Amino acid sequence: MKKRRSENADDTKQIEDDTKQIEDDTKQIEDHTKQIEDHTKQIEDDTKQNKRRQSSWDPNSVGLGLGYFKRFDFVKSLTHESIAYK
Repeated sequence: MKKRRSENADDTKQIEDDTKQIEDDTKQIEDHTKQIEDHTKQIEDDTKQNKRRQSSWDPNSVGLGLGYFKRFDFVKSLTHESIAYK
């Protein structure tokens, strides 16, 4: 009978240890899930900012920090002026 009690005590201890390990693993998974959610939100925010920056960009504009100004094409303007004076 003593042998059985000892085996039961060992089994109970093993179950307690396994339960503790499962709780620890679950906590780690929850922490990692939270980190992934935070990183995903950061990526979404960065993507929104990049889209805002790209939407106002025009290849014929020059950014000067305060806004965008249309680029002046000197060749076309000189050609049009020279035709007008002839």
